[in-house]
Amino acid sequence: ISSRALHETYLYEYKAKSVVKLKAGGRSATGFQVLGASGKQYTMTNRHVCDGLTRHGDKIAWYQEEEKGGTLAVIYRDRDADLCLLEGIPNLRPLGVAGQAHKRESVYLVGHPGGRGLSFERGHLVQKTNIYLRNYCYNKPKFYCNFYYASYHLNAISYGGNSGSPILDKFGNVVAV
Repeated sequence: ISSRALHETYLYEYKAKSVVKLKAGGRSATGFQVLGASGKQYTMTNRHVCDGLTRHGDKIAWYQEEEKGGTLAVIYRDRDADLCLLEGIPNLRPLGVAGQAHKRESVYLVGHPGGRGLSFERGHLVQKTNIYLRNYCYNKPKFYCNFYYASYHLNAISYGGNSGSPILDKFGNVVAV
């Protein structure tokens, strides 16, 4: 067995346990655990996932390995960055977050395409675009005032239900959603 295959097995077995299926109103997507600066744990996904799933109520159900774990409330939505924070899930290890990723870097998309079981797709970052939001302070904490974020184009296969999936670098840290 190759060292890359062993590495990918480690990422799948160890890091993928932090990735959950999110469901509400017959729709599904993906979310994952992160640790906030305060030390509090959250479930992260895309804002459009939260908007689509919460049309049918205030709570979003989460599943791991097809077993329903409970429901989560939305904590915060960011329209510009298309991110959403939900309540954290107890006893799930959060994923680390990388500072940045680089063009041609190998990445891994971990998600629940079509609401099915966990999928693990390898790809590469094809393009990176830095976006600068100047004076981005409306209804935001002060540290958001002058904010950079990166937009990535990758060549991994993605399907409906992968929205909210973490994109992991070779170390298993989140580089994008």
